[in-house]
Amino acid sequence: MAANDDKETQPTMRELVEVFRRLVDEATRAQLQIAVPITTVTRMLGMKDDAFTRRFCHQHGIRTRKMPGSKTTLVSVQSLREYMGDIPAKGR
Repeated sequence: MAANDDKETQPTMRELVEVFRRLVDEATRAQLQIAVPITTVTRMLGMKDDAFTRRFCHQHGIRTRKMPGSKTTLVSVQSLREYMGDIPAKGR
């Protein structure tokens, strides 16, 4: 194997920085979400039944809101993270 072959397969510093920036952007967008639909929460929990997710949210005090003039129910991402222990709950 020639020395030039190694250089061709290694990413440049610029490429690594670009990949890192994209990862940071994706993580930031995910953290800034305020609320998501029930169907998204169902997938986040690894479940398939939205009715289960609705019961789960009600039983565990996960904050939800019905969008005015719509059938869509939104779930607070912060409330989910508090329940999972990712962030401290308010008042604790």
